[in-house]
Amino acid sequence: MGWLSVSLRSADLPWLPMAHVKWFTTTEPTAPAPLADVVNGTFLLGAGLTLLVALLLTFLNKPLQELGWVRRLHASLERLQPWTLWILRIGMSLPLILAGLDGYLFHYELQAIPGWVRWAQVALGVLLLLPRLSRVAAVGVGLLYLAGIVLLGAHPLLDYISWVGAAYYLAAEGKRGALPVLYITTGLSLSWAAVEKWVFPGLSLDILAREPIPTFGFEPHQFLILAGWVELGVGYLLITGVLNRLLSLVVTLLFVLTSSLFGGREIIGHWQLHAALLLFLIMGTGTHMTPVLWHKGRPLQLAFVGVTLAPFVAGLVVLYYALA
Repeated sequence: MGWLSVSLRSADLPWLPMAHVKWFTTTEPTAPAPLADVVNGTFLLGAGLTLLVALLLTFLNKPLQELGWVRRLHASLERLQPWTLWILRIGMSLPLILAGLDGYLFHYELQAIPGWVRWAQVALGVLLLLPRLSRVAAVGVGLLYLAGIVLLGAHPLLDYISWVGAAYYLAAEGKRGALPVLYITTGLSLSWAAVEKWVFPGLSLDILAREPIPTFGFEPHQFLILAGWVELGVGYLLITGVLNRLLSLVVTLLFVLTSSLFGGREIIGHWQLHAALLLFLIMGTGTHMTPVLWHKGRPLQLAFVGVTLAPFVAGLVVLYYALA
């Protein structure tokens, strides 16, 4: 599977910190950065900007979705709903097979796995493509995730918790609250990767030092902190249910742009997330009521988004340090 390996090439892409840096850095993570170094002026600036953008998007959430052309676009996308299970099957199958053949669990950083895990992963990837067996295979993917926690620990596996949501969606065939679970796990996966940029900044700084990537006047570390806030903000809004289709499109475009730098490894590594984001574009929020809509009236919705962001971030950071 050497064709999956790509060399880093010079490119003027400002979106690099959105990539999954552990797949590409030459630096091994050491001790986590002290919390006092993480929560600095730039971090607080990013928090304030993220809060403002989250509130603005919450304010625009309903008006934008009621525009005539937006409604027509949503109706066109919803015609693709019969294909959502196939989209997710393919989105899970391909990376499972390729990573298994290449000796990884799920993705490139999770190495040192027993041979039986590799071949179980390949087998599950094949079974996912068989509609009559895909539900059983999805349960198997969930068990594979638990096996990964036993073998490698909870910390690295939480980066890939979106796989749990995807497996549940397929096992439930999109019913029994499957869509909210997929939203939550995808948002958590993006947010967990954002915290990595704060707690282990050396991983991303290594790439920024080797590549001529514009930082728009910010110091590399400052730029990295703010990029982490962008990623976390998207994950948080996907979970709360604010402009889910728009955010899914934005993240998809960012992943496509970073693929022009990293090539095959970036594409395959994010294949499962691409499938989930495409499903979000087609489904929207479905028939379920998102957390932001639990609250009637725009003032309560704004208050909900504003109040819950801080404990959400604090909980992720505390958990990351506890498991790191």
